[in-house]
Amino acid sequence: MNHWRQSVVEIQTRKRQVNECERAQAALSKVTACFQQMANFLGSNMDRSFLREELEETRTAAHKICSGLHRRLLSLLTEMEQGQEDKEQAERLWVIFLSSLENFQQDLQKVKVLRELFPLI
Repeated sequence: MNHWRQSVVEIQTRKRQVNECERAQAALSKVTACFQQMANFLGSNMDRSFLREELEETRTAAHKICSGLHRRLLSLLTEMEQGQEDKEQAERLWVIFLSSLENFQQDLQKVKVLRELFPLI
């Protein structure tokens, strides 16, 4: 394969990977928003074992998305050369990812405290 065709394939591959990261980031936002909404019901009259199980399943789903997105973004950022068009987009996704992780960590702490304050009997 000549150099030009190889470059086109590499660009298409990077664009596809960046698009996959964008979709994963959107999925992470949805899952963490769901987790946050469920966390608001801890300690209320809606607090049941089903809610706690759903919180755990949602936390697990968020963890899987975070792990995959982290690997993919880190790989993209280390492989891309400075000045490439997609590098800025990948860097933006990295910042959004870190912000999402920070918010999710705060929600996890909130759930931990509320579980301790309102144990199921």
